[in-house]
Amino acid sequence: AITEYIKNRAFIHEDSYGQIWLLPANGRLACYNPEKHCFETAYTYNQEGKKEYYDPSFNKTGAISYLFDQQKNLWQCREKGFDKISFSNNSYHYIPSPVPNTEIRSLFIDSDQRLWVGNKNGYVEIYDSKQNYHGSLNASGHIIKNRKTVFGPRIYCFFEDKQHRIWMGSREDGLLIAEPNGEGYKLFQYTSNPGNPYGINCNAIYSICEDKQGHIWIGTYGGGLNLVEGTFPGLRFRHIGNSFPSATPQEEYLKIRNIHCTTSGIVMAGSTDGLITFSADFRSPDDIQFYYNQSTSTVSYTHLRAHET
Repeated sequence: AITEYIKNRAFIHEDSYGQIWLLPANGRLACYNPEKHCFETAYTYNQEGKKEYYDPSFNKTGAISYLFDQQKNLWQCREKGFDKISFSNNSYHYIPSPVPNTEIRSLFIDSDQRLWVGNKNGYVEIYDSKQNYHGSLNASGHIIKNRKTVFGPRIYCFFEDKQHRIWMGSREDGLLIAEPNGEGYKLFQYTSNPGNPYGINCNAIYSICEDKQGHIWIGTYGGGLNLVEGTFPGLRFRHIGNSFPSATPQEEYLKIRNIHCTTSGIVMAGSTDGLITFSADFRSPDDIQFYYNQSTSTVSYTHLRAHET
């Protein structure tokens, strides 16, 4: 039902979250920012970026006509058609990429509530707890406040260990670990080496997870699961090439996309050919019993309906 209808006048409105909105004649729709003590222009977003919310009719008398419904939505007439505007309590923030149309591959919030963002072009950006740009990680581990700074490797996943080191899995450059060092980080890199049987066995890393027993697992796209052993920085990696006798060498199961540990201590790894599960409670990596779950042709609530997970 219509609760309010106003024609041929500008408006000022307080939404249900206490935000003040204003559309004056010959102006733009704006929202009051109490921290800056000013009105800020409202924007719409599309693939080309952000654009001021505007219509030629606003130059005449502000809003041609509008109404607010019982759900507190604004129905705004334009010169050609109308818009429905729903108000929210800042449930999300839009952060543009340093390179237009760049795919974001990884997101992570660390123990300091900073947001880490890795994109397909090799950038690693860091934002503070209020989503303000903090800086970009460069190839030397320094945080540079310049959005054109390129890290290099394309980061597909992040993980933070108990010592606040940031682990980064890359698309083709192996595992990188950033150890806190002053205002930046000291970088360590682990890549596949046929001459090292206990090195990481694949350079494409899609997921990193810690189980309830404190084991760190690395999901590679081509080498399967890698279990981290040893004391940093002298790490060793257990994988199908040197351990895990119960693991299948089937190629599809070696392409791991995601790893998660449940509260009951079961590790779940999603591969391109099904779900791998096993218990994190083991004495030796060779004792691990892996279980492979695939979809069936029969629809069932107890089976996967597609292989890729």
